[in-house]
Amino acid sequence: MKLIRAIHLNFVSKPVGLHVHQLMTAATWILIALALSHNFPALATKTEADALLRSGWWPRYMTSNTSVSHCTWLGISCDNSGSVVEINLPEPEGYYFCRETPVDLSSMDFSLLPNLTSLRLVPICFAGVIPLQICVLPKLKHLNLSNNYLIGELPLCLQNLTMLEVIDIHDNKINSSLPAKLGNLERLIYLDLSFNLLNGMIPTTLAKLKNLTYLYLQGNSLYGSIPPEMGNLTSLKFLDLQGNSFVGPIPSSIAKLRKLTHFYLQRNSFNGSIPSEIGNLTSLEFLDLHGNSFVGPIPSEIGNLTSLEFLDLHGNSFVGPIPSSIAKLRNLTYFYLQWNCFNGTIPLEIGNLTSLVYLNMKKNKFSGCIPSEIGNLKSLIELNLSSNSFTGPIPPKIGDLKSLAGLDLSFNNFSGKIPYELESLSMLSYLNLSGNSLHGLVPKFKKLHNLDCIDFSYNHLTGIVPQNLFNIRHTYFKGNEGLKIMRTELDALLLSRWWPDHITSSSLSHCMWPGISCDDSGSVFEINAQDLYYKVQRKLSRMNFSLLPNLASLRLTDNFLTGIIPLHICSLPKLRHLNLSYNELTGELPFCLQNLTMLEVIDIHVNQIVCPIPPKLGSLKRLIHLDLHENQFNCAIPSEIGLLKSLTHLDLSNNNFSREIPYELESLFMLSYLNLANNSLHGSIPKFRELSNLDYIDMSYNHLMGIVPHNLFNIRYTNFKGNEGLKFPEELDVLLWSGWWLDSIASFGESYCRWPGISCDDSQSVVGINNLQQGPYNDRVKRKLSSMNFSLLLNLVSLRLTHNFLTGKIPLQICALPKLRHLDLSSNELTGELPLCLQNLTMLEVIDIHNNQIVCPIPPKLASLKRLIYLDLHKNQFNCAIPSEIGLLKSLIHLDLSSNNFFGKIPHELESLFMLSYLNLANNSLHGSIPNFKMLLNLSYIDLSYNNLTGNIPENLAHVPHGYFQGNEDLEKNVVSKGMLMIVLIPLMATAFIFFLILGYCSMFRRRMKSKQLETIEKNGDFLSIWNYDGRIAYEDIINATEDFDIKYCIGTGGYGSVYRAQLPNGKIVALKKLHRLEAEDPSFDQSFRNEVKHLTEVRHRSIIKLHGFCLHRRCMFLVYEYMQRGSLFCALRDDIEAVELDWSKRLNIVWDMAHALSYLHHGCARSIVHRDVSSNNILLDNKMQAFLSDFGTARFLESNFLSNLTANIVGTHGYIAPALEW
Repeated sequence: MKLIRAIHLNFVSKPVGLHVHQLMTAATWILIALALSHNFPALATKTEADALLRSGWWPRYMTSNTSVSHCTWLGISCDNSGSVVEINLPEPEGYYFCRETPVDLSSMDFSLLPNLTSLRLVPICFAGVIPLQICVLPKLKHLNLSNNYLIGELPLCLQNLTMLEVIDIHDNKINSSLPAKLGNLERLIYLDLSFNLLNGMIPTTLAKLKNLTYLYLQGNSLYGSIPPEMGNLTSLKFLDLQGNSFVGPIPSSIAKLRKLTHFYLQRNSFNGSIPSEIGNLTSLEFLDLHGNSFVGPIPSEIGNLTSLEFLDLHGNSFVGPIPSSIAKLRNLTYFYLQWNCFNGTIPLEIGNLTSLVYLNMKKNKFSGCIPSEIGNLKSLIELNLSSNSFTGPIPPKIGDLKSLAGLDLSFNNFSGKIPYELESLSMLSYLNLSGNSLHGLVPKFKKLHNLDCIDFSYNHLTGIVPQNLFNIRHTYFKGNEGLKIMRTELDALLLSRWWPDHITSSSLSHCMWPGISCDDSGSVFEINAQDLYYKVQRKLSRMNFSLLPNLASLRLTDNFLTGIIPLHICSLPKLRHLNLSYNELTGELPFCLQNLTMLEVIDIHVNQIVCPIPPKLGSLKRLIHLDLHENQFNCAIPSEIGLLKSLTHLDLSNNNFSREIPYELESLFMLSYLNLANNSLHGSIPKFRELSNLDYIDMSYNHLMGIVPHNLFNIRYTNFKGNEGLKFPEELDVLLWSGWWLDSIASFGESYCRWPGISCDDSQSVVGINNLQQGPYNDRVKRKLSSMNFSLLLNLVSLRLTHNFLTGKIPLQICALPKLRHLDLSSNELTGELPLCLQNLTMLEVIDIHNNQIVCPIPPKLASLKRLIYLDLHKNQFNCAIPSEIGLLKSLIHLDLSSNNFFGKIPHELESLFMLSYLNLANNSLHGSIPNFKMLLNLSYIDLSYNNLTGNIPENLAHVPHGYFQGNEDLEKNVVSKGMLMIVLIPLMATAFIFFLILGYCSMFRRRMKSKQLETIEKNGDFLSIWNYDGRIAYEDIINATEDFDIKYCIGTGGYGSVYRAQLPNGKIVALKKLHRLEAEDPSFDQSFRNEVKHLTEVRHRSIIKLHGFCLHRRCMFLVYEYMQRGSLFCALRDDIEAVELDWSKRLNIVWDMAHALSYLHHGCARSIVHRDVSSNNILLDNKMQAFLSDFGTARFLESNFLSNLTANIVGTHGYIAPALEW
């Protein structure tokens, strides 16, 4: 093939005037290449690939790889010879390269695909006409071009595709008549041309399609009648002609279609009667004739259609009664007869249609009574008999239709009372009995919780409409002269005129009006009417609140309410939430508000309310939210507000309150939000030390003076601006003047203790400044370290400013921090020398100034820092000798002076740093020999590389785990001599021998003692000392004490075992936890059981359940525990009597016991244990209410390696484990 390609390229590259001799030569070479290739199918494959490639149907990333066969492209299938046999492009969800602009179908050269058998093209991707080339596919069996944008006509040449079995071109825009020659496709099984623009008549030649099973022509513009020849399509199962313009009767020849299951003729112009021959279609399941002009009666032969499930005859002109033969249609589910002229009575045989779900007989001329047999239709969901001439009472048997959701008997002549049996229709959502002659009382229908619409209008009903019915969304009772409607709440709502007429005059129940909520009895309990539809001023006093006794929530924010707050608002004994904010209310707060003892929220902000605030508001013990901001109060804040112990939110801002802030506010222990800003308050600010929940405080723009208490700066948000006489703590001034924090932070109002990087102690004094440049405040701006006045941060303990673009020298003020322990100025741009005064910071434990530009000298007096454990000066510009005084830092653990230019010898005084574990002097100019460092027994890391050291590496340093000495050209390693090796090994071997002798002796002694112990146990049956119990010693005692684990001794059952109470011969009472036999065979339960033994045998604690013994035998597995008389904490809390006995002091003791137990498991055991299921079920109580932790089935030993403790299995009790892991 390469040879052919080469010749081809050579040939086409020649000029037009090519000699005949050259043409002949090229042709000869081609023939020779073909003869040598012996691969004619491959040549055919190449032409098919060209057709696919040039079509442009596949994206370039799929077609550009020439090493990949086109047979692997999406939707392509090939036979064994590599020839394309199927193009089946998938649905749009999977066909990810379907273009926004449809592809022209004719872009494929179908003539190059001679072996194609199936062509199924993706929906919404193809347009244009159906090309004639498609007719040159002699092997095509399946043609699916549905759901595209194809136009034009159906090619007449389709008749040539005699192998076709499926034609599916539905949902396109094909505009032509049906080709008569389609009748030649004798193999055709499936023909779907629905939802196109087809016109004309059905050609009689279609009757030749003997194998046709599915024929879909719906949704076109076909006309004429159904050809009688259609009766010859004896294989037909589906025939759909709906939505066309067909006329005429149904031909009697239809009787031949005995396999027909679905017959759809709706929405045409058919006329005539239904032929009696339709009774021959015994396989029919769906028959839809609605929306035509059929006349006459329903033929009795309809009863032969015993498989019928769906029968829709509505919207025709049928007459006559329903034939009694309908009783045979036991599979009928949908029966639609509405909008016809049927008459007569409902046949008694209707009761045989037990599968019926929907029955609609609306708008006919039926008469007589409803037969009681209708109660047999247990599956009925909708029953509509409206607009007929039915008479008599409504049969009580309708109450048997438990599945009924819709019942419409309106506009008939029903009489009598509404049957109470309708109460049984619990699924009912729609009930219409209007326009009849019903009388008597309206039932309460309390059980009909799904009822959404009820219409009893225009009857003769009397009495009072039950109040609960007004909780239904749509209610109609008009036209019942004797019916009284007691709607006192409705009257209050109507007279308020807060709702527009189109709502109040509608059929909607007042409980369904916007903003209204009612309880189950239909009484209003909430008015939440924010912005009531139209911007019109309303008077609050127009609502008669005294008629709303159950109102619990009144929220009328932003409603243009005017006038004063009426006194009758105080007649709402159940009111909890009062919100009248953003209105135009005037006057004073009613003094009677004190009577609303259930109030939890009062929110009247942004109005024009004036003083006084009623002092008796302090009696509202439930009040948690009081917001009066932005009104016109101009008096003192009443001290009685301090009596509101439940208050969490207090906002009196933007008024004109005067005088001092009452100190009684200190009593509001629950307060979290306090806003007194923009008033005329004066005096000092209370300390509010007792307000531990306070999270927000704003006292800005008043006339306050004095010093702001330190403790207030521990609150998340603080604002004291605009108080000229107010002084702030010095520390705040220091932080502000440093300029280290962005204005957006410093001016936000948040306490400086919550600024990024700031930590404060309980007195709100700064103790830590850590890493300003981390997090969202990283502005990468250079700052001077000296701009911070450290002399005013006397309590600073930690100063960590790594990577903060700090410049300049280290200021002397830094030495005025007497409590400083941690100093980290690493990775900045600091210059100059280390201040000599650092020696005064005697509390220093860490000095880390690496990666700066600091120069010599290192102050010798640093040796006075006896607490220093960490000194890191690497990557600076030191160029002097290492001061010997460093050897006086006896606590030093970490010393790093690497990457500088230190010279001279390594001071031998470093040998005195007994605690040193890390020593790095690499990349300097040190010379001379390495000290022995024999006393540095903790040294685990030493790096002396890249210096000018000479001599030998001391032998003791050769064994340091991490030792680095490279880059010292004159340095040599010592080899340990054999003599020295023997001196070390012989004592070690002797020590090991003596150790194993002692270990063997101890093991023998232990076995002997254990044997003696077992003998003692065998004699007296005392379980108090049984360990490693083997199942034989006291087994008989347990069997006798529990009568072979009789159920009467069982005191509880768990997930995998039962617990028994047993009294042993020595009088000791124990608890036995016995594994169920089936669970004993489950490896997971067996492992959990053994896990509990393993852990409980290793722990001893007064608050952990004691394990007296255990039996691990295939026949019987149990644990023996100390008996707990009170059972579990869960049971004690669930029992009302025991819960009272378990007072708070006892509960605190239980918490204390559990804390000790868990502390022991985590820290007191030889190997730490994690319980993993601490819940109230696993905490047991003895007779003195002392708590014991139990159930160690899911416990685990905690390994020293953190990663080994990770597990994918989440264990524990729902409600006690972390919510993020619970689901």
